[in-house]
Amino acid sequence: MSSMNKKPAISPVPDVRLPDVDSPRRRGVGVLLLLAALASATSCVIAFGLGWLDGGINFLPQQMSTEIRITGEPRAIIVTPIDTPTSAPTSAPTSAPAPTKAARATKVPPVITQRQLRVLQTFTKLVRERYIYTDFNGVNWEQVSRDAEKFVRSGTSDDDFYAYLSDRIDDLGDNHSVYLSPTDAKDEDSEYAGDFQYAGVGLVTFPLTQTAELVVLQVFADSPAEIAGVRAHDRIVTIDGQPALDANGFSNAVLFRGEAGTTVRTVVRAPDGKERTVEMVRAQVDARERVEHRIIEKGGARVGYISIPTLFEDDIDARVREALQAVQKNGALNGLVLDLRINGGGALEVLQPTLGFFTRGSIGNLIDRTAGSETINVRAENVGSSQKLPLVVLIGPATESYAEVFAAALQDKGRAVLIGQRTAGNIETLHSHEFEDGSRLWLAEESFRLPSGKSWEGIGLEPDMTIDAQWHEYSAETDPVLDAAIQTFAH
Repeated sequence: MSSMNKKPAISPVPDVRLPDVDSPRRRGVGVLLLLAALASATSCVIAFGLGWLDGGINFLPQQMSTEIRITGEPRAIIVTPIDTPTSAPTSAPTSAPAPTKAARATKVPPVITQRQLRVLQTFTKLVRERYIYTDFNGVNWEQVSRDAEKFVRSGTSDDDFYAYLSDRIDDLGDNHSVYLSPTDAKDEDSEYAGDFQYAGVGLVTFPLTQTAELVVLQVFADSPAEIAGVRAHDRIVTIDGQPALDANGFSNAVLFRGEAGTTVRTVVRAPDGKERTVEMVRAQVDARERVEHRIIEKGGARVGYISIPTLFEDDIDARVREALQAVQKNGALNGLVLDLRINGGGALEVLQPTLGFFTRGSIGNLIDRTAGSETINVRAENVGSSQKLPLVVLIGPATESYAEVFAAALQDKGRAVLIGQRTAGNIETLHSHEFEDGSRLWLAEESFRLPSGKSWEGIGLEPDMTIDAQWHEYSAETDPVLDAAIQTFAH
């Protein structure tokens, strides 16, 4: 396992699956991560939340195992918990569904079947021996393994094979583990490197099942969406005449993607309820998250604001350092607000140096199925007065995995007040395993605990001050959560 004090050297590999289709950062079911294509069996730790990007990006020679730890994923940001599926509902069947006629229709060369069987054997063994929940969350894994072997031996295409294994991991129901096809695994690597590109409009969205809309979490810089005036907090009602959510309540953001130069028309609803029709010309989009910063002067206080939208991209710590320097450049601050409300997590190797701007020392432990423990340490780096500045951290239901750990560590050490709403409660740590065909399994193998032993897996991290306001109900200018944070610094 690689040092947790350094980010892994990542080979220049192309691509990743993301949250909402036109949003690179998570897959349809959750956020994928990245990292692989490491030529040697190096490993790193990653934590991510699954679930909300899917629109636009919507992310062993026989088995070379590269372990990358991740904490639960899917990049969404609603400020009040909402029952919004981003993937098909997970269930725990005791056996896998029978192969379809379509899967049997085409004769599959024996060499492909044999490769699939080798991947399957390693896949089922990894889950059997390393999955954090020894009861497999009620799934009969031995039966699943037998049914899967029958399915493969019956002859199936690679596309159906990858979809089948992905469904079997989804059946485990932890909402963190995920299996990626070779193409999706490449996409993940590219996203982590911060150089993922796709043809679309440049939106990160999240489905709102109550209103059958997609809420905009972020708009990429210089993207067709930004040029057309779409803003964070807006809601997408229709896309080229199609509803923003399909009949099953899943995101249709994939409709934003398409050939560069083509036009897509969408009906957009602002937080105040006013609707407008927006036309966007699809283009190549750089799916690079924005670390925004500014100075807010209000109530006699001078406060710095920095949004940290992800811990996936491996230069986030450098960009947060630059933001810290910028907000302190022209005078002292009364405090600093760190906004993690749309942060779905990322890599431990990104978390550590970023968190190190504000605290130091042990922040907790990773516990595996045998009760084995590994301590996570943070090395301090003072940027201006970053180690001493009073902090407020904004959190919400879209704050997941290592973003939750980030907030919890600062709260636990008495460094920050948390304002907003309860977080996602996805803090299982995933390990990445690479297969001979280039596919990848992210498997939940550990869970995070604060030094006190506290865990909020499945419950969510409780803020010190709860503000009941949903992301789509206000604009950046009327943000009640940010207002509450500023008030804590007011004279």
